[in-house]
Amino acid sequence: MSDPTRMLGRMVGEFAATTTDGEPVARALLSGETVVAFFSPTCGPCKEKAPAFAELVRENALDRQQVLAVVAGDGGDEAAAMTRLLEPAARVVLDHDGEGSLAEAFRVSAFPTFCLVDAEGVVRVVDSDSARFLVPAEA
Repeated sequence: MSDPTRMLGRMVGEFAATTTDGEPVARALLSGETVVAFFSPTCGPCKEKAPAFAELVRENALDRQQVLAVVAGDGGDEAAAMTRLLEPAARVVLDHDGEGSLAEAFRVSAFPTFCLVDAEGVVRVVDSDSARFLVPAEA
């Protein structure tokens, strides 16, 4: 199992992609804090956590422009279903493995992975459970 904390405090690598809505995304286009979630449609925990992630984004009224969901793989029925589930809550990118992929840029090697990126493109929070940083702390 890989260590997701190796991403903490590191600048996200360069990437350029297009969302399923046709919107370009790149490290330079990230503004403010951005939640980035990585899912694989063939991953059991991803299938369980994707609906909860989408619901948490809606419940916490996060701006869709500040949420990026990355679905790994080349498409297919499972990726399409996961994409449809996530699109109302987040901008979605279908990420293909290889050079220039978002997973490579973020140093993600395990799914699901959730991170919070600051305005400078530095990963400030990383976890395998989105609830830990999407839900405001109890007062």
